[in-house]
Amino acid sequence: MKITNTNIEDLKNIPEGITELNISSLELKTLPKLPQSLTELYCGNNQLTSLDNLPSGLIKLVCYMNKLTSLDNLPQGLTRLYCNNNELTSLDNNLPQGLTNLDCYNNKLTSLDNLPSRLTELVCYNNQLTSLDNLAQGLTTLVCYNNKLTSVDIANCDKLKTLNCINNNFPEEMQTILKDYNLTTQEKINKLIDRCLISYDNSFVLK
Repeated sequence: MKITNTNIEDLKNIPEGITELNISSLELKTLPKLPQSLTELYCGNNQLTSLDNLPSGLIKLVCYMNKLTSLDNLPQGLTRLYCNNNELTSLDNNLPQGLTNLDCYNNKLTSLDNLPSRLTELVCYNNQLTSLDNLAQGLTTLVCYNNKLTSVDIANCDKLKTLNCINNNFPEEMQTILKDYNLTTQEKINKLIDRCLISYDNSFVLK
């Protein structure tokens, strides 16, 4: 059971038993009391500064375009998190280990350490990141352009299909290859290796 297009009055009596709730674009400053039965919560485009007392069974959280500065005590069963366009400065040590999808672009992140090992999609462009290390082996999508990166370790990412890391602090020749949209991700990696711009294990490293 799901409830969408909820109005402000409805929030006073959210019934138990629902699994999906959409309370986006209601100018909310705080979350209402949420039923523990929820598995998906959409609360984007509000004025939330914190997310407290989230249901423990939540697996999908969409909280983009708020005023969040941190995300603490996230449910450990969460697999998909979309927290872009906030004011987050750190997500380190806060992410559930079962997370597979993380969209955290347009924030103020300076690091992304201890990323979950099951991550398959990481979209983190327009932040202030300087490095991305120990990325998950099963990562298929990495979009990290417009940061301050000097290295991106994709040594173990043998399933990577989408890679966009232009406009970082890489050498100019590396940037040119990365911007060549006629090349597949693997062709870009092979070309960078041939030019000795990245090491043999596929890690982006400044030479």
